[in-house]
Formats: sequence, C-alpha cells, structure tokens
Amino acid sequence: MEKREILVIAVAGLILTVFSIAFCITGTSAQPARAITLNYVSFIPLTNFEFAQFKPVFIDRVNEKAKGELIINVRGGPEVIPAYDLAGAAQKGTIDMTMIPTGFLENMVPGADATRLSELTPFEEQKTGAYDFILEQYKKAGLYYLGRQQTQREAFFYLFTKKRCEKPQDFVGLKLTSSPSFHALYKGLGATVTHAAMPEYYSALEKGVVDGLGTSLFFWAGSRIYEVTKYAIDHPFYTPTPAVVLNLNSWNRLPKHLQDLMTESLLASLKAWPDIAARKTEEDR
Repeated sequence: MEKREILVIAVAGLILTVFSIAFCITGTSAQPARAITLNYVSFIPLTNFEFAQFKPVFIDRVNEKAKGELIINVRGGPEVIPAYDLAGAAQKGTIDMTMIPTGFLENMVPGADATRLSELTPFEEQKTGAYDFILEQYKKAGLYYLGRQQTQREAFFYLFTKKRCEKPQDFVGLKLTSSPSFHALYKGLGATVTHAAMPEYYSALEKGVVDGLGTSLFFWAGSRIYEVTKYAIDHPFYTPTPAVVLNLNSWNRLPKHLQDLMTESLLASLKAWPDIAARKTEEDR
C-alpha cells in the first residue's frame, strides 16, 4: 500500500473519531436536565373548591412556566397524610410541600397563627417586614414560608350549628369542633371543645358527637355540612391563613430562578384570589 493511501485512511479515521466524539458530547448536552420534583399533599380533598381553584392559579402555573425544570407533583389530600400531620411530614422531608392552615402548625412554629388576626394584606406584610419576620420563625422549624394564600375581601369563617343560637349565652354547653385556632373562642362562649379531624366533621355532626363547628363557606358547601347543620351565624370572622410551606432543604436546593418563579406565582395567585373567592362566596351564600 502506498504512503499516500495510508495517509488518506489515517486522516479519514481521525475525522470519524472527531465526529464521533463531537456527536457524543453534543448528544449528551442536548439531553434535558433532570427535572426537580416537589411532592405536594393537600390538607383538603382535591375536589374541594379551595384546592381546585388553587391548583390552576399556582401549581399549574409553576409547572407550565418551569418548562420541565420543576414539577410540583400532587400526591393527594388528607387520605394520603392527615391534615394535622402535614407540617411534621414537610419538616421531616416525607413530602416537599403543602398548603396548611396556620393553626395546624402552632406547636412547631409558635405565633404562626397570628396571621389569622392580621389587618394587613400579604402585599403589605411584604413591604413592612412582617413577612420576613414570619419567614425566620418557619426556618427555625426547618420549613420555608413561601407566603399565605387565599386572601379575600370578606372575613372568612362562620359558625354552623344544629341548634338555634341568637345570643352568646345560647352557646353555653354546646359541643363545638374545628381548628385549634377556634378553641379560645369556643371557651369564651362557654361551649365545650371537642376534637374531630376535618374528614370526620360530617359524621361527628350527623351522630351528635358535636353540635356545631366553625369553618369556611367553601368547606361547608364542598363537604355538604349543610345536610347535618340547621343554622349559620351570619357574622364571618378571622382572616383565611393557609400557608404555602416547603421543607427548608427542598427549597434551598432549588436554583434561584425557580425560587423566584415560585414566589412570583404565589403573588400572582394572591392577586387573582379575591375575585375567585367573591364569586364563590356569593354562590354558597
């Protein structure tokens, strides 16, 4: 074989080798980065209005705008993890994320439920430094407080009873259940505090274990509590305070642009929520 032929073959081989290496490098780099998944569990059933409306304005928005980099994976509701256990599950990393009433995690984040009495909007809390203070309390518990959700123009909770109550004295001796946030109110009215988990409200009322409860119009309608109560005290009270909470390590492993996306999406959902809530409140009333 002549030297020229040998040289041509060698050069061709070298070219093929270079192209092969380039293809491998290009092929590898073209593969999308592995998505970060945040497992989410809801404190209320997924069919409930509060989750059904929260999902498109926040969860679906994040998933869409993250373009495959981040996926919020909804694992279910209280049938997966009971509502009162969700904060502990997020703290331990059993799940990455939840939305939970602040009264359900007072034992982990002292003072968390103070937002129920806030006279500021979440946007005002951001500007005044209140949000930063609250965030630090959550971090001490190994949680990240993305913010509170479901702000609305009207007070949020109502008392629903099986017996007619027209004055405070009529509550004396009644057995009432709800979130721990309501217990001081019940005791102040002279009622007896009876514990029942949210999925048990209907059956507890139906069986006479309790005589009434405090909850939102949304939960009252969505869980058909109207079938086992006869009266509503038409004097709403308290601010809705579901907190969007993440395991602190899960939050910290997110790149900043995804953290920003989560924050921006929650603020966008807060802006949309008052109109959503007003329409639903009118419907349920």
